[in-house]
Amino acid sequence: MELGQPLHAFDAKTIDGRMIIVGNAQKGEEFTTLDGSQIKLSDEELMIRDQKKSVALAGVMGGENSGVSESTTELFIESAYFLPESVRRASRKFGIESDSSYRFSRGIDPEGVEYALQRACALIQQVAGGEVCADHYDEYPQPIQREPIYISKDFIEQKLGYGVDSSSFEDWMKRLGCHILGDAARWEVTPPKYRWDLFYDVDLIEEYARLNGYENIPETTPLMNYQPTAHFDFYDKSRVLISSAVTQGFYQAMNYHFVSSHWQSEFLGDSSKLSGNGVLTASEGITLKNPLNEDLDVMRTSLLPGLFKNILHNSRHNMSKGALFEQGVVFEKKESFVEHHRLSLALWGSSRELWQKDETPAVLRLKSALENILRRLGCQKWQWRKVEGHLTPDFLHLGQFAQLFLEGKPVGYVGSLHPAYKAKYKLREDVALGDFDSEALLKNYPRKFKFSPLSKFPAVERDLAFLLPHQMEAGEVIKVIEKVSPLVQSVAVFDVFSGSGVADGMSSVAFKIKIQDDTKTLEEDFLTGLQKQIIAEVERRLSVKVRGE
Repeated sequence: MELGQPLHAFDAKTIDGRMIIVGNAQKGEEFTTLDGSQIKLSDEELMIRDQKKSVALAGVMGGENSGVSESTTELFIESAYFLPESVRRASRKFGIESDSSYRFSRGIDPEGVEYALQRACALIQQVAGGEVCADHYDEYPQPIQREPIYISKDFIEQKLGYGVDSSSFEDWMKRLGCHILGDAARWEVTPPKYRWDLFYDVDLIEEYARLNGYENIPETTPLMNYQPTAHFDFYDKSRVLISSAVTQGFYQAMNYHFVSSHWQSEFLGDSSKLSGNGVLTASEGITLKNPLNEDLDVMRTSLLPGLFKNILHNSRHNMSKGALFEQGVVFEKKESFVEHHRLSLALWGSSRELWQKDETPAVLRLKSALENILRRLGCQKWQWRKVEGHLTPDFLHLGQFAQLFLEGKPVGYVGSLHPAYKAKYKLREDVALGDFDSEALLKNYPRKFKFSPLSKFPAVERDLAFLLPHQMEAGEVIKVIEKVSPLVQSVAVFDVFSGSGVADGMSSVAFKIKIQDDTKTLEEDFLTGLQKQIIAEVERRLSVKVRGE
């Protein structure tokens, strides 16, 4: 700690052959570290070995088989310099963080190794007594040499914006321990070996600015004699998508692009169902060679696992309702690595007032919010379709899942969280999830609207109720009615009833039909005939009956 030099102490009696060998591990070798971690080695890791076994993962951590204990009477102390990239690679690969790996991976003073060893031995003797061996072994076959950095006074002044005194710069470099040759036209500066952060000419400028005083750097307003760089087109469009979601009451979430492979596969479930759906990524995730930690080892293939974690966190902190969305990228490996822009929405719980509660299912509230977003984007031709059971993702309810088609192409879906997931994660509130292809939603944005003058003649509304089996979609009836006549302007469901007076397995679904002719006022005889035509066409095409017959 005093010198920033990691050391390692072995119980000398555990070192077979009284010999230390520095070399690569044996492929497939298993090694147990001091903290009890079991790791399997390849032939790439640098190891400290005796004549029979590995005793330390170089620069990271010692082995359990050679550690110092209360019964130790003889110490072997190792002081070394390891290449930063070697230690960093091993530490990340096995997820082992130690004080030693922290320092080695950032670079230490290669010339301080011997002095640190002598200093440590003196301190041990001073505190614990004992006898220090008279000799030590130093293996340093290729001494490290620092390459000189070339810099000029003009370059420094250009970067700092003020005049530089040559003698002042030389003085500060020498006081930093640098060896300096040449003059202001071209200085040759060789940093000390322990200053690994001094590598480029701008590093020297940074040190000079710090030591000479940041207050000496003048404040100047840069000339703006050129046009700012234009925004990336998709970025501008995605801002509209984000603001539309915020307008619907959703808060924006920002999660890591890295996720846990275990959590992602646990949440998404069977990947074959995802691929069969046509809009979900079926990739298992792109494995990272150098993960930040074991819980962030793959690139995400969906935004929903991250949003669901957000729901769990909020729910466990007494947030009984909420709405979140995330606009971001997911990753897939095909012939090359591919990014997909997605919009995911999550909604849970419902509003509770003093005397009433919003009974609207969460999935319908999410669906309604998405439709409002589509209207904000200028989308006009969209349709919800049910999906076959074997294509429903594992995390969604089989009977509460619908796929969104925009201009005839699948672009996403909404659904309720599967009851098994609610029970597993102890969620009391209903949860609805949605995932959509952002690029498809924004493909034709801004869309051009076609306007026509308001009709001079009044519209007429007719209400019709049909008895439909529970498994039939109201959308099928709407499609048939719309095709009966061009005078049918719109069709919408306004009531659904089942119970007394309606046969089991059936529902009475009422439709409001708007009829209008831009050339004349519609007469009652014509409307009666058109109504009969609509009833006959629906009954013929769908084998259902109008209620009341």
